[in-house]
Amino acid sequence: MLRRTADLIKAQMEKRGEPCGLTQCKDEKSLRRVMQQPDFFPDILVIDAHLEKDGGLELVGELKKRYDSQVIFTSDYPETVFAAYSVTHTWFVRKSELEEELKRALEKASENLRLTIPQKIALRASHRRIVVNKMDIVYAEQSLRRLRLVCRDGSEHVVYSKMDDMLQALNADYFVRCHKSYFVNAGAVREYTYSRILLQSGREIPISKTYARSVSEQLDNWYGARATVCV
Repeated sequence: MLRRTADLIKAQMEKRGEPCGLTQCKDEKSLRRVMQQPDFFPDILVIDAHLEKDGGLELVGELKKRYDSQVIFTSDYPETVFAAYSVTHTWFVRKSELEEELKRALEKASENLRLTIPQKIALRASHRRIVVNKMDIVYAEQSLRRLRLVCRDGSEHVVYSKMDDMLQALNADYFVRCHKSYFVNAGAVREYTYSRILLQSGREIPISKTYARSVSEQLDNWYGARATVCV
C-alpha cells in the first residue's frame, strides 16, 4: 500500500506539472529519524490514520507545529475518522477509493499551499529550518553578521543574514526599515515619532535620521492616519 500510494502521488503531481520529492516512511520510528534531517521540510504529509494506535496522531501534531504541512489522512477504519479530527488536516482519504480521493486531496493541498506559502518564510538557524509566519515577526535587530528576529509569541530566531537580504526575502510591504540595525512590522506599532517607534509589546525601537522621513511616510500610508500620528 505504501508503494502504491507513493506511485499515485508522484503520478498526480507530475500530471499537474508540480515538482515532487518523495520521502517514504513505513512507521513512526522511521518518520522520527527523517525529522532529524536538516533538509526535511514536508509541504504535504500523507499518513495512515491507523497509526494513531502507536501515537501517530501525536507525531502529526508535532509535524504541524514545526512545519505547518498539509496533512492528508488515509484509512478504511471508521473509528480513525473521529481520532483524525483531533489534528487539523486537509483531507481524509478512504483507501478503498484511494486513486480518486487522493487526486482531490492533493489538489486541495496544493491550493492551500499556494495561498499560505507566500505568507511564510523558512529561516536557516544552525542546521535547522524554522518556518514562521511573516506577519508574526515583530522586529529584527542586526548585530555584526547576526540578525535576531523577535516574534509575537516571544520566540527569537538568530540567523546569519544581512538586513537588506532578509527584507528582500520577506518581500512584504509591512516591514519598515527604521535604522541600520532595525526593521519593524508596521502591524506591531503602537505609536511613533520622528525618533522612535513604540511597539505593542512596550519595546522602543530607535529611528535614525537617515530613515526618519521614509519611516514616517511608510507608517502614515500603512495606517492612513497622517493626522493621528502619536507624539
